[in-house]
Amino acid sequence: MTLTFAGEMQVLLRQWKVTSINGLGGSLIAVFSLAVLYEFLSSYHRYLGLPNGRGKITQEFGSNKSILDHLLRTSSYILSAITGYLLMLVVNTFNVWLFVSVVVGLGFGFFLSNPLYMTYRNMELQRRTQDQRNNNGVQRRSKRDKQNEKSLA
Repeated sequence: MTLTFAGEMQVLLRQWKVTSINGLGGSLIAVFSLAVLYEFLSSYHRYLGLPNGRGKITQEFGSNKSILDHLLRTSSYILSAITGYLLMLVVNTFNVWLFVSVVVGLGFGFFLSNPLYMTYRNMELQRRTQDQRNNNGVQRRSKRDKQNEKSLA
């Protein structure tokens, strides 16, 4: 198998046959969009894995929130895996144009999704830092209150 520039090919399904330039253009747009979607799903999956992120892991696995978070993570992972395998099958058509469309789509998707991921990650880190400051302030006040109570007694 070698890379080819052939105009006539079958992509993923029997019904998805490319026989014209217009069909190739539409296929390139569809594959490009699928690659961008894959990068957004990957970034979202990474976001769910943040320690204090939206998909926060709770100690009580029996709670509804924990189960819903786990289902969200699982469905995100499954969608990302399916999209990745579909892109792999598109590349296995050995068509140069489709290969380039996948690579450019992945690059463009990363270009768009990574700044969003970094923004949300920084927001979560700031929120966690703020929570730690608040908790430390509460603990300090309670220690001071205890010392004041001991000195008054």
